[in-house]
Amino acid sequence: MIISFVTIAIGAYISYICNLDGWYYGIALISVFYLFYDMPTLKYTASILVMYICGLNFTISGFIDPYFLTAVTSLLFISMYNGERGMKMKYFFYVFYPGHLLIFYLVSLILIKIM
Repeated sequence: MIISFVTIAIGAYISYICNLDGWYYGIALISVFYLFYDMPTLKYTASILVMYICGLNFTISGFIDPYFLTAVTSLLFISMYNGERGMKMKYFFYVFYPGHLLIFYLVSLILIKIM
């Protein structure tokens, strides 16, 4: 267990120094989910604690910060995952992603012409 925590700390430090996506809090949350996989109560409690500590706002207003509340709300959806694959929507997203970018581009062209 000590080796796990040391490895996690080194990985989090490297992530922070190299300015990787998710920084140290991403490594910490992944680690919490891995280490407490079979203990849901402890997993979600530790996740909320990591989110609060990594938010670095140790006041009461830190609990009502929109980013913190959004992150905590995401745990509700994560906890509802039952391990089964969802609907197969692969081809929908092949069309949706470039389609919505095209719509944004067209809207920007219209807005530029108006102004």
